[in-house]
Amino acid sequence: MALAQLLIKNSSILLLDEPIWALDDVNTGVVIDITNELAVAGVAVIVTTYGGHIRVCADIGHEFGSRKR
Repeated sequence: MALAQLLIKNSSILLLDEPIWALDDVNTGVVIDITNELAVAGVAVIVTTYGGHIRVCADIGHEFGSRKR
């Protein structure tokens, strides 16, 4: 639902925090396809994630260090 609301606003920047966290494979694919389409259209898509599914689509990636202390 939140992604649909963001699409209506027609923003130039899209911030997604764990957008595929609790999704099944089909809906994960839908979210990845939508974010790819937006990026191709010129939208800056910024994603935080632990999952590799969406990370492979990134043009630029940054991985933070381990949480272990």
